[in-house]
Amino acid sequence: MNRMPQSLCIICLFALCLASACKKSTGSKTTCTSTLYGISAPSSSTIDTGISCIFGTINPTTGVISTLGTLFSHGATNQGTYNSSDNCYYIFRYGYTLYKVAASGSVTSLTPSGASSYSSPVYNSVTNNLYCISGGNLAQISISGTTFLTTVLATPVHPFRGYLTVDNNTGTIYFASGDTVNNYIEKYTPGSSATSVVASVTGVWDFLGMKFNKNDNLLYAIRENYPAGGQDFVKIDPVSGSVTTISIIATPAESGVNIDFYSTCIDPCTNHYYISTGDGVTGILNQYSMTGTLMTTSFTTNILQGMTVN
Repeated sequence: MNRMPQSLCIICLFALCLASACKKSTGSKTTCTSTLYGISAPSSSTIDTGISCIFGTINPTTGVISTLGTLFSHGATNQGTYNSSDNCYYIFRYGYTLYKVAASGSVTSLTPSGASSYSSPVYNSVTNNLYCISGGNLAQISISGTTFLTTVLATPVHPFRGYLTVDNNTGTIYFASGDTVNNYIEKYTPGSSATSVVASVTGVWDFLGMKFNKNDNLLYAIRENYPAGGQDFVKIDPVSGSVTTISIIATPAESGVNIDFYSTCIDPCTNHYYISTGDGVTGILNQYSMTGTLMTTSFTTNILQGMTVN
């Protein structure tokens, strides 16, 4: 029997190991995927009596909503949230009833155990809890059966002037506060009993649709200038307190934000900021890059509200 030279065996073994290593190194690449949820509110739903609205997934480029279920709400419902622990969507109706919508589209109406008004539900993945604004205070939501209870955690330094947003890296909750002359950004750290101011601006009206971007740890919002008029797309550094104008909302497609009918969210996968707004008759969905470039514009028959990304 002929034997293979030892040197040749070593070379063959090395080649096989190298091929095996190369094959393992290719692996599978993890792709970031996200889904945009919200409700489609008919123009007639801008009155307080409300109307049946579509809940579903939204195509961020076309603004088309794919129906998952229906719920009774109205066009001034600005913020919804997705709880990734129970895979349910939450949104308030009129500030009292809390809707819990399963991924299948089935809706559960949760009634409050108290007499306060409620808004701005938000899910915190760090604490695995739901939070909201309750009677001018920051509160935590607890659910039991078809009832929800709120526990007041802190009273803001200044009155609320916007909605809650969460840093899901640390669990810190941010929100805008102030009055028509001075505006502030405040934060709440879970476990504490007070909020604190991290930024302040004089001479502007509002920070609308402020959202935390976990990709760069900055806050983004639409700033309504007062009394000069017009609106800007801005970013806020919650550490330094600096507010920087990214772009001016000025093109015809950028109709600005109707402060009564709007919804915003950030998609961490595309790193885009979405704004849905309307005039009570038609809707518009704009998609911005974080440098202020208007990426897409979609005109919608109804107003897309309660937008959130999971």
